[in-house]
Amino acid sequence: MNTTVSYDFVNNNVVSDVAHVCNLAQVTPICIMFRDTSIDNVTIEFSNRDDAIRFTEEYLGSDDPADIQEYVV
Repeated sequence: MNTTVSYDFVNNNVVSDVAHVCNLAQVTPICIMFRDTSIDNVTIEFSNRDDAIRFTEEYLGSDDPADIQEYVV
């Protein structure tokens, strides 16, 4: 089942930042949508919940389930 999660990336090079986190997490998203907003400016569709969790762990720098649940329901 696909999982879609939104993130806030704050640097000027958002595309590079997302690619870097994907590389660290070793995930390949199905789709990445970039928005010109300050909140939830990147929405990523993952092929499964495990990929979403791995990406979120790298994004947050945390594997605490409470932190992950704020993003991956």
